[in-house]
Amino acid sequence: MAEQIVLPFRMLKRQLAVKTPAGHQDLIGESYFDGVSDVIVTGISHANPNHVAVKRESDNKQWTVPAGLIRLIMGHKKRRRRIA
Repeated sequence: MAEQIVLPFRMLKRQLAVKTPAGHQDLIGESYFDGVSDVIVTGISHANPNHVAVKRESDNKQWTVPAGLIRLIMGHKKRRRRIA
């Protein structure tokens, strides 16, 4: 009879798709002036839903920034936490 070998590997949990919180949708389309050109919020980052994607108009450079920092730059009021 064949002998079964058991290796000490742990099963990895399947990562579920991250749902994009609707909390940062209000920032999309907002813009501010960074001293050189206008910067426009284009969307929410897929890798981290707490970051938003921004794009500079002068050279079309894109990067992600924490949504809280954008709210601070634009002077948005602090949002109330949703009670679950």
